[in-house]
Amino acid sequence: MSYRVLLIALVAVTLHAATATEWKTLSPAAKVVEVNKNGVGDIWSDCSKSGDPAKIDKVVITPDPPVKGKEVTVNVTVELSEKVTGGSIAVEVKYGIIPIYDTTLDLCDTLKEIGMVCPVASGTYDKGLSVAIPSEIPSGHYTGNAEVTDQDKKELACVNFDLHI
Repeated sequence: MSYRVLLIALVAVTLHAATATEWKTLSPAAKVVEVNKNGVGDIWSDCSKSGDPAKIDKVVITPDPPVKGKEVTVNVTVELSEKVTGGSIAVEVKYGIIPIYDTTLDLCDTLKEIGMVCPVASGTYDKGLSVAIPSEIPSGHYTGNAEVTDQDKKELACVNFDLHI
């Protein structure tokens, strides 16, 4: 379950942000990651296709990189160009080369976990979420991918992540 919470914080929030319910004051250690022309962030990269409806404009991760046993806050700005009434999030995570998580989550159920409901209207959204990273997870290199599709199975957005905890 702790992997799912971490994934929801780092993936679902990154992909489908909504209006801010509670922004936290960022510490000087916070790192603002603006998406450059290649769509590359810091511990994540945008693997979306050019016509995908969700565009990730900015991500702030505190602390960056995340630290086990500590709270990580992810604040995101996303532009959504179409209304989304449903869909799924296909998530794959590896610890080193070992697959540890491979599942498909219901998009609307996942959004409920971060205080949102379907349908999600088109527009620009900001959202922040904080979650504790369990101290029990093994230190090491984690990589993964999350592909979000809409109610018609059309790709909304795609994110690859590569981080050391």
